[in-house]
Formats: sequence, structure tokens, C-alpha cells
Amino acid sequence: MKKNFGIPYWLIVLILLVLIPFLPYIFGDVQLRQGGQKIEVQPYNHFETTIVVAADFDYDPFSFWDNDGNISGFEIELLYLIANRMGVNVEINLMDWQSCNVAIRNGDADMILGLDYRRGGYEGLVLSRAIINDSFVSFGRDNFHNVSELYDKTIAALHKSGCIAEFLEPYQLMDNTIFFDTYTEVLSAVADGKADYAIARFSVGRRILAKLGETEVRAVGPVLTNNSKCFGINESKAFILPDLNAAISELTSDGTIEALYSKWLGRYVEIISFGDFIQVYRSHFYYIVYALFIILALAGYFVLSARTKAEQASQAEKLKEKEMELQNSRVAIMLSQIQPHFLFNTLAAIKTLCIDNPQLAEETVVEFSEYLRANLDSLSFTAPIPFERELKHVETYLSIEKKRFGEKLRVVMNIETMDFMIPALTLQPIVENAVQHGITRGGRTGMVNIQTTSTDTEILIMVIDDGVGFDPALSPPNDGRKHVGIENVRGRLEAMCGGTLEIQSKPGEGTKAVITIKRE
Repeated sequence: MKKNFGIPYWLIVLILLVLIPFLPYIFGDVQLRQGGQKIEVQPYNHFETTIVVAADFDYDPFSFWDNDGNISGFEIELLYLIANRMGVNVEINLMDWQSCNVAIRNGDADMILGLDYRRGGYEGLVLSRAIINDSFVSFGRDNFHNVSELYDKTIAALHKSGCIAEFLEPYQLMDNTIFFDTYTEVLSAVADGKADYAIARFSVGRRILAKLGETEVRAVGPVLTNNSKCFGINESKAFILPDLNAAISELTSDGTIEALYSKWLGRYVEIISFGDFIQVYRSHFYYIVYALFIILALAGYFVLSARTKAEQASQAEKLKEKEMELQNSRVAIMLSQIQPHFLFNTLAAIKTLCIDNPQLAEETVVEFSEYLRANLDSLSFTAPIPFERELKHVETYLSIEKKRFGEKLRVVMNIETMDFMIPALTLQPIVENAVQHGITRGGRTGMVNIQTTSTDTEILIMVIDDGVGFDPALSPPNDGRKHVGIENVRGRLEAMCGGTLEIQSKPGEGTKAVITIKRE
């Protein structure tokens, strides 16, 4: 089918300009889809000891359910790595944050994820060493510069959140704060206008807003707290703390935690919208613009080049089709020249037998009619046929001629290979020439030897007679009969299978015809 490269250049430019905002998505920097990252490590869970873990289900990118219903997040993947190094099994239960606190204090859980690191710790818990930092910030529509601007605003926060002890209580903001069970509810309160600001960790707020599809609410104001995150362990399981801290230290030293941080809190959190992309890459903006101009220019060049090549290819294809049609017509014309000649000579042989041996003529007519019924299709083939079928043509012809000439005509066949294709009625005319013009002329006795052989690269077919021969340098004598020209056979061999035909002959010694066909 012909390709259409006739798109106006201005339309190509417009398409590229429309696609520019999606370039970050194409290069993998922007991940608007929920749960864009996947857990790459799973716990072995074939050890004797099992640790029951409680984690917040609405705490993306630290712990959450992904789109496939799997537990996911930075702290989850880190915990799997730690458990495998400690040689313990982990059983993780996701629930809301208040339920997590109840489970760890009641002993229903051995460990809790997502705690804020405090020097004084928590009652009934022992804390792991600090793992990473993720600041508490405010999310809202309007920016502010000082905490004092929040006293007449409504604030949304999470029940039992670390921001209570670290920020809300010290700054006496508890009275104008609304508490919710999940961070989705906290951020939705601002999106729905129920609160002016929401307090959440920066990465959590960014991911929740991305899931909500909220673009007007953003991180605003100064950083509120800058404390670290850690794991909490029920004091009844305090004996695992040394191994836990040792595993955290190893994963810190070998760069694993840094790699996880980059994976879960890097581009996954930083770039949510095209505006984030511009903000992050603003120092490279001019380079990007320059690159876009280069891309547009190259796009125009390649489109025009492709259009030119397509037109040239189309013209070449049309020319090839015309050449093929001409070639097919030449093949059909040459084949039509041979078919009547083959039939004419066969009928002429039968005519002769009718005078010399009527009974044998009758047998020959029956034989020839059966041959025509079984093989008439091959007389009209314009494509190569199996050599075995062509050989049957020859055997039928020779059988008829032997009935005519009897012992005067001897036939020898040395067929080593028949597994190849040959143009229809290619061998038969050569054998016919050997019989009619080489042996039987003048009533002499002679032999026709038909051979096939092959090499790794080609197949050879030879027809040898010990007849009168001729001088190839001289024109064949004109005896008033309508012969099939050697050039006809040679032309069809070359056109249909790339074959060649060579004739070697000496007067009084006979003739040798060699057909060469290259193996495919």
C-alpha cells in the first residue's frame, strides 16, 4: 500500500508543539499514574521467626496498596530487605494510622512503620536508628511566610501524627485543627474547601494530591519540622533491635537505602505535573528549547526525505511491475510457440505409424490421449514445474518415437537427481531436436543419452546424441520445416530460473546440449 507522506510541514510542527508537555512522561520522569513504582524485592519468609508489622495503608510513597492490590512503598521494600538479612519472616498488615498505634501498643503487632524519630522515644516502644528525612510541610492554595499567619486558618491533620507533638502543640494550633483518619481525607479537606491548609510530610502530600488529581493545592510556606523517620518495636520484642539496626547500617553503607530513596522519593515525588518538570529542569530550559528547534528541523528534513524516497520507490516499483509484465508476456509468447510444435511432431509421428503399422498407431493414439488427459495442465504453465513432470513429457515423446523408429532409436537415461524445478517443455524440445535432426535424419540408427547430475551450487542436465552433428558456427540448414529455436529455450531458462543452455556439436560426431540451473 502506498504511504502518504504529504502531511503539511506546519501540521508536523503543530503536532510536536502539542506533544511537548508529554515529553517528560515519555522519558519516564513524570508519573501521574497511581502507584507508578513497583516492589522489586520480596521476603524469603522461610525462617522460624515471624515479625508482625503494622503500617499505614494510606501513606504513599512509604506504605500503600498499589493498583494491582499489592502492598508497596519505600518502607515496605526496605523492610523486605532487612527481614531477609535478619533471617526472619514478616507479616505486614495495612490499616489506618490510629489502628496501627493501637496494634503496636496492645501487642497485636511487633513493629510499626512510619514513626517520627524522637530522642525521648515513645512509651512502650523502642526505636530503630533514623532512616531518612521527610519534612512536614503545609499544603494549600495560598502561600504564607510565617506560622503566625495560620492562627486564623483551619488546619487539617492526621490523628496521632508526629506533627502534633512537633508542631501543632508547641505553636498552640490544636484548637483550629481538624483531625482525620487518613491522609487522603486530610488533603481532600483542603481540596474541598473544608480546611485552608493540610499538614503532611512533603512526599506523602505530593503523592496523595497526584492520586486525587488535584492541581490547585500545592506545598506552601516554610518547612514546619525536619525530623527523621524510623521503625518502632514493641518493647517485648526489644531483643531484635540490635539485628535490626545492624541491617539498617549495612543497607546504608552499601548504598541500598540511597537507591531506594532515589526510587521512591526522587522523581516519583518531585515531578507530578509539567510545571514540576519545568521547575526541576529550569536551568536546562534553554537547552531544551534549542533541542526542540533542532528536532523540528530534523523532523522536517526526514519527512521531506522520506517523501522523496517514497516517490522514488513507487516509481521503481511501477517500473519493476512493467518489466515483470513484459517478461511474463515474453515467456507466454515463447511457450505458445513450443506447445503447437510439440503437438504437431507427435501427431506427425502417429500419422507415419498409421501407414507403417496401424496397430502400433492405435496403441500410440491411446497412449498419447491418456498422456494429454493427465498432463495437459503442464502445457500451459508459465512458471517452472518439477523436473520429474518434465521428464514424463520426454518419456512419453520418446515412447511414441520408439514405436515409430523401433530399434533405430536407442535411449539411455542416467538420472541422478530430480529434486529441482525447470520451465515446462524445456528438456523435451532439446530431446526432440536430438531425435529429429541428429539421429533419424537420413534413416540412420543412433542413441540419445539423457543425464542429470548436481553439485553444491548447480544442477546439470545433459542431452547427448551420436547423430550427424552440425557446425555451430554455421546457420542451421533450412529444410522447410518449422523448428523450435534454441534461443527460445535459452530465453525461457534465463527468464524463469536464471539457467543457461550451451550447445556443443561436431559434424559426424553428434551433439551435446548442457542445461545449467543454479541451486536456490
